[in-house]
Amino acid sequence: MEIRYQFLGLNVGVDAFTGYIFKLSALHPYHGSFSGVTVGMNAREAGRLLPGLYFDETDSLFRVRELDGISLEVALDDPLEHEAWQANIAFITVLAVDHYQLMRSRQWQHS
Repeated sequence: MEIRYQFLGLNVGVDAFTGYIFKLSALHPYHGSFSGVTVGMNAREAGRLLPGLYFDETDSLFRVRELDGISLEVALDDPLEHEAWQANIAFITVLAVDHYQLMRSRQWQHS
């Protein structure tokens, strides 16, 4: 189970059972960057900065090959790939993938 905390420009995901912070998401008005990619930047421009960037149609977000746990999201609801590449980045997320998968398996065990 996830508890979400929202601060100005930052969302924090915490495992409710362990207190472990497993997800950080930067959003407007956050001014930092990840490998030169910023919130508000066009997805095509982000793709030039991150050559391994690809659109994951299953989760409707961008992922970076060889950087497991990094994702970029646009502010469109369930966009088609060509729409996503034309949109601006709304969220830059860093996820502790191993912990997230552990949380998901705990959810399946308790449902």
